[in-house]
Amino acid sequence: MNRFFSNNVAWKIISLLLATLLWFFVINYQNPELTQEIKHNVTIRGINELEAKGYVLENEEQLRNMQVRILLKGPRLEMERLKSDNVQIDVRLDLTQYANLLTEEDAVSIEKPIQITAHTNIEGIIVEDIRPKTVGVVFEREEQATRNIHYTIQNESNSEYAALDPILKPTTVEISGPKSSVEKVETAQININVDNFSEDVLSYTVPIILLDEQGEEVIGVKKVPEYVEVTLPIGKKKRVPLEPQFKGTLPPGYIKANTLVSPQEITIVGKAAIVDTIQSIKLEKIALDNVIQSNNFRTDFILPEGIEYIDNIEPKATVTLEIQKETDYNYQVPVSELNLQVIGLPEGYTYEVIDETVSIVLASTAEKLLAFKPSQIQVTADFSSMQDIIAGEYRIPLQIVVPDEFKVVNVPVYMNILVNAPVDELPVEPEVPVEGEEDTMVDTQDQPIVEE
Repeated sequence: MNRFFSNNVAWKIISLLLATLLWFFVINYQNPELTQEIKHNVTIRGINELEAKGYVLENEEQLRNMQVRILLKGPRLEMERLKSDNVQIDVRLDLTQYANLLTEEDAVSIEKPIQITAHTNIEGIIVEDIRPKTVGVVFEREEQATRNIHYTIQNESNSEYAALDPILKPTTVEISGPKSSVEKVETAQININVDNFSEDVLSYTVPIILLDEQGEEVIGVKKVPEYVEVTLPIGKKKRVPLEPQFKGTLPPGYIKANTLVSPQEITIVGKAAIVDTIQSIKLEKIALDNVIQSNNFRTDFILPEGIEYIDNIEPKATVTLEIQKETDYNYQVPVSELNLQVIGLPEGYTYEVIDETVSIVLASTAEKLLAFKPSQIQVTADFSSMQDIIAGEYRIPLQIVVPDEFKVVNVPVYMNILVNAPVDELPVEPEVPVEGEEDTMVDTQDQPIVEE
């Protein structure tokens, strides 16, 4: 044995190299043909055309999960490429021509044997055989229905929250599919595990399961939605209004005549410390920049972290904006009718309003302007920014607050105010003694008064 490795070593190494080169030559340049069997899924074509005729595939799930055996033949190098790039194989079940032949007069359920075709996109590889060559396809009329969603409670005995009634959003599910399968659906159900809830986790999503009369799951039926949001009302509950928010401004010449929100209120739940701080639930902001007519807007709730709402409604509100062209009116408001506040005067200083009336031009709808009352205006004259205030007459710009549906056009509005300094106390004159009584006068300060 040692002789074999020790004699003619150089020639043996050369022979090995030549054999290796010859093998590479045969494999790569001669590229012999190979035959190989592979498994592949089926691509279904014509589903949309089928649904347009009101039909669906009763055995669609079975067809999509089916694998066929394909016998391929081709050069070795191309076969190796096919192994690494499986998408180059197209195994097809084409229903288009059959779907186009269906009519409303056809039976509710039709079964047809349809041929499976296969080809590759790599030149030189051919499909020698395919098994199975045909497959039974069941066309069935599509049925739609609505089912109420029921729930079961899991781990009921172990949880302090088991007695709470869960809130489901939504409470119904739309199902569609083959008529025979849809008619089997007796119940749409979700399974709620109460161990998943706490004061920090008030809600989570649960998949909907469709069950037949025996409690077995029905497959091959579409569900919309597929999941339900489940909320357990753990914590403090509170009824709060929904508050619309806006961004931007209406185009010139237009004004918000009215704002309506539906629903007006919702019920929230959460930790008491958080719930107590909430006075309203804000809505997503509505852009006003291009709004020139009345319109409805659907906008989402903005729920603070740790807060859920427990109403059986979707998390959106309808905000109705009534938009009207604005007009303006010049109100000559008597000062005596103004809700006037003067602030910022030094202590002891007083004021008098010199003007008898104030001119305020308001813009709004004609209807609002006719019903407007001066008492709705809040007016503030602020001296706080002035230094070294002395007695005299001042012309002060007013801070004017009007209801939201109005706006002041003629800003700034001024008022003439007379400021009076404090009145000093008059000095007390000493008593003049009566002649002849100087010696009898007694200093009575701090002495008790004695009646004679």
